[in-house]
Amino acid sequence: MDPFAAFLGGVFAIILIIVVRRLRRHSGEDMIERQRREVARELKHSTPHTTRSDEAALLAVPEIRAALDNGRKIEAIKLLRERTGLGLKEAKELVERGERN
Repeated sequence: MDPFAAFLGGVFAIILIIVVRRLRRHSGEDMIERQRREVARELKHSTPHTTRSDEAALLAVPEIRAALDNGRKIEAIKLLRERTGLGLKEAKELVERGERN
């Protein structure tokens, strides 16, 4: 094989690798993975629980309180999640604590 052809083949292979890596960097899967890492980082640095006074204030919101008083637990959970961004489990636990009080 001609040394020049081998050289051109090597250069072509390097260029191909660079192009593939750049395309992969901008792919949807890579973007989703970056977003997952960012969310995990934010959750790691956020406070995991609300204080009792925060809980009382959230459960005192008229719409949430009315839903709880009328026995509409699922509606209260939905409203709480919309207002706070809490996860389903956390909102459910908070509403259940509010029902007991």
